[in-house]
Amino acid sequence: MISPLSLLKRIIRSPRDVLSLTLMAAGLLFLAVEVIRIWPILIPQRPVNILLSSSLMYSSLRIRGREVNYRHLLLVILTSLLVPPILLMLPFLPERAGEVERMAGAEESEEDLLAASFRSILVVCDSMALATSLATSLASHLANWRRIVLVDWSGDAPERLKGLEVRVAKPEDLWLGHPGNLGPSYYMTASLLLSYLSDINPSVIGEALKTGDPSFLQDVRISEPGRSLLISLLGEGGSLLHEALPEVAGILVIDASELPVAGKDALSLLTLLQAVTYEKRDFAVITPLLSPLTDERAPSRIRDEMRWLISSLRRGGGIVTSIPHAAPFIGEFDLGLECDGCDAPIYRLDSYRLCPLQSRRGGRAP
Repeated sequence: MISPLSLLKRIIRSPRDVLSLTLMAAGLLFLAVEVIRIWPILIPQRPVNILLSSSLMYSSLRIRGREVNYRHLLLVILTSLLVPPILLMLPFLPERAGEVERMAGAEESEEDLLAASFRSILVVCDSMALATSLATSLASHLANWRRIVLVDWSGDAPERLKGLEVRVAKPEDLWLGHPGNLGPSYYMTASLLLSYLSDINPSVIGEALKTGDPSFLQDVRISEPGRSLLISLLGEGGSLLHEALPEVAGILVIDASELPVAGKDALSLLTLLQAVTYEKRDFAVITPLLSPLTDERAPSRIRDEMRWLISSLRRGGGIVTSIPHAAPFIGEFDLGLECDGCDAPIYRLDSYRLCPLQSRRGGRAP
């Protein structure tokens, strides 16, 4: 009986034999991958891999001084190219092929969504409940690769995000008055937007933001419910947004579930505004949003601030989910999508089909 060592010595007699065996192994590996992968038939990836495999095996045999029968080599190439597609036509394979195709489509959607997440995106849904749920699904899909800030309107995001790196914060745990690279213009923009939502004088809001002292808002002469709304957002102390994020990849969930609708909107706007204060941003914000995005009666100055804010999101990415009334702002976003609005979606996400947003639904841009 020949021992393994003796057999190895017979096969490998020189460095040329080592190179030959290495090339043969690499060629067989490329071939095996393409033969096993019945679907999808990736063009041009499949022919390239098979031709590369054949070239490696040919080189391996020539290095060892063997003659190569080109008819046999051509047979290997044609068999590898044609047999898997033919197998798909057999009656016992369609179900399996369809399953693999769906899996491949899901992977492609994830890759596409990851690339898209570095842009500004508007996704409209038929209701805010759907928009809120979709925001959590988007965060779940992107959190394996990116740091995400998710404004959670419903409060159920942590339960749905189990298994991921998640940090949860209340609005009062964060300080959202950091001006960053925007400087004084941050206070002006934040004051205008918050004044619009709370009906509080913007100078009072600006002073609270500049000083970091929310006691300015304790004055009983400031009307309710705006005073309580702002106090809940501008709590004393708290971490900066980038300090509260997971270190590498994961999600910072800002729990807005206890706030009224106006408070949710205000928190979403402040979070988006905080994101654009970072000149070099390595995280994306995902948030539902209603007013002023959906308010046709919003003053022109507020609409101008919204256009500026949306255009600034592309420095790192930002995804806003809303209802069809937000569609007039589609032209300000890099990409407009809608939930379940077509039969041929460009992305599939959990049970959602994300389709191109039809501009006819939103009318003319404001």
